[in-house]
Amino acid sequence: MKDTIKQFLSQISHLESNRTSANELPEKTYYLDGNTILCYPREYGVSRFPYSADGLVIWASQNGYLTANESDFTIFRPSYTDEEPCIAFFMGLKQANGEYFPVSMSVANQQLFEPTPIKRYTVYTMEAAYFIADMEELTFAVRVFVSEDKKINFTATVINKTEDEKEVYIASFIEALLRFEEREDYWSKGDRVCYHYDNGNYVLKTDHMLDNCMSINKVVTAKNVTEKHFTTARRDFLGISGRTISNALSLRKGYFKLSPNVTKMIDLPAACDNIHFRIDGHESVRIDYSMTVTHDFEEAVKTAKETTFDIILKDAEVERLKLKEVNNLSALNINFEDWKIGKNSSIVLNKFIKNIQKQVSFCALGKCYAGPLLGVRDVFQQLEGALIWQPQEAREKIITALNYIDPSGRAPRQFAVPPTEDMIPKMDLREFIDQGIWIISTVYTYLSYTDDYSILDEICGYYTVVDDKNNIVEKCDHKDTVLAHLIKIMDYLTSNLDREYNTNCLRILFGDWNDALDGLGHTDDTDKKYGSGVSVMATLQFYQNLLEMSEILTHIGGYDGLVRAYM
Repeated sequence: MKDTIKQFLSQISHLESNRTSANELPEKTYYLDGNTILCYPREYGVSRFPYSADGLVIWASQNGYLTANESDFTIFRPSYTDEEPCIAFFMGLKQANGEYFPVSMSVANQQLFEPTPIKRYTVYTMEAAYFIADMEELTFAVRVFVSEDKKINFTATVINKTEDEKEVYIASFIEALLRFEEREDYWSKGDRVCYHYDNGNYVLKTDHMLDNCMSINKVVTAKNVTEKHFTTARRDFLGISGRTISNALSLRKGYFKLSPNVTKMIDLPAACDNIHFRIDGHESVRIDYSMTVTHDFEEAVKTAKETTFDIILKDAEVERLKLKEVNNLSALNINFEDWKIGKNSSIVLNKFIKNIQKQVSFCALGKCYAGPLLGVRDVFQQLEGALIWQPQEAREKIITALNYIDPSGRAPRQFAVPPTEDMIPKMDLREFIDQGIWIISTVYTYLSYTDDYSILDEICGYYTVVDDKNNIVEKCDHKDTVLAHLIKIMDYLTSNLDREYNTNCLRILFGDWNDALDGLGHTDDTDKKYGSGVSVMATLQFYQNLLEMSEILTHIGGYDGLVRAYM
């Protein structure tokens, strides 16, 4: 970690003396080495980057705001710039009067007047995000990534750049929502609890539909730890009612007044540490945090009572993730020859293509991206790209997504992936006519690239629509093959061809891919659910589906009747 931060600072120094259009992106953003991206504090807008494993994702925003979720399960609530972050890290600088000046890892929670010049950077690699606050004598940095075992990992470090001993603290504030919602009201705050254990670890817990827990394990690596303070209460971190995180009294004093081992109800539980160090010249200290999310309280407590983990393995995990990202994207390489128009050049574009691949893979293989639910149309559009370089992962996601359609072949607009099989998922049941056509096209493309017809024999389930106005479904006992699902989708589409006006076009129902035209399916007739509006776009793609399904069934053999019907 220390060497990585030094390497970034060296690259930043070189960049600042050699800024060219060959490394420049919009809004104070630059490429450093390879696909490593440097972000300076922005006056307008914000950059962000996702880090995920098996659908659990943490979004790292350039300004220091962090949010995490897995499908519609919110781990750290979405934080916007008009709110305080729910995760914060500070370095405390010892002052002559014995108190401390807090230095935030990023522009979030930054003090209005700072006693020394501080340069702040956010560095995105494909595998981790780094927040750096660099001063003449000290560097404070925080790294965040998600490991393959779905743990959220933070490392906070302070590097002494002088010959002299320095006295500092590292303070952390971690508040988790752990709900199947993005917000909570006054009463639901009473569901939250925070426990502190003798070994310094924590468990945060919320009762909402399931037991939703996060264990926070940490390891302190330093020669001289002089003080350790903790609290489980946000109000204890703040010190005085009405203060905010950035001007919390504990950040100035360097300790907490009450330090309760358990906080619950509306006191707003939070896991907070304030650990003091003396750092020898040119040495560093670090604290590693490993956060495990589970829906089993006993398992969370057991994890929290484990005393240590190997920080060397955490650094090695970052290196493994780097290699994995390279391998994931290496099956497709696109490069443009030398050209330059204004500030745009092939050098930046060729680097940016890998970021586009990363985005497509994230959207295709994750459990959410634009919101807590996953759009059927959206995920299959992304899968059609990602299958080129990640065919096995795309295969698994195709099979997973097909489990959420109705036995009639009607696909939902959006669905959530529940944490347990017996939990009914949230769904958006608006009847966009084009959902199924993207499924057919993507499976056809998958077969074209891989020739893996065994996917058609995989078994998938269904969810039956019970009340589409209130988005209520129930799990269906019937299961059958991927091929049977595709045939049912074709039946559903065929049943919605316009026969009344003999256009033989697909009725638009609620809407299609062009959301601006959704109203074409509306009707004032109280006896009808939808009007007579049709979708030319969906119709043309459905005709393409007829050809695609005919080719698939002809290749398999034994479906002559269906092939004739489709042709």
